[in-house]
Amino acid sequence: MPAWPPYPPCTTCTCNFLGCMCCEDIACCSHGHKYRWPELVGRKQAEAEAIIRRDNPEVTVLIQPPGIGRFFDFCCNRLYIVVDGNGTVTETPVIG
Repeated sequence: MPAWPPYPPCTTCTCNFLGCMCCEDIACCSHGHKYRWPELVGRKQAEAEAIIRRDNPEVTVLIQPPGIGRFFDFCCNRLYIVVDGNGTVTETPVIG
């Protein structure tokens, strides 16, 4: 299965000479990589980014402060890390 291209643009489908494959759920999007990191809540941003990039090299990590709106589209190649003013992860990072 081919890897997702870097975000942006948002990707939920990939096409090749065999046809197109579109994902509508998070497990499909992960291409067998990890897609959820609850153990990173409470860790520092840099450590969380490194772990996520190691576990799933297909996602682009975006850093976001708490309470800021996100895009509502579902992207297989995007992951938000929500960090507070101290650089601590406050929510479970998950692709989408």
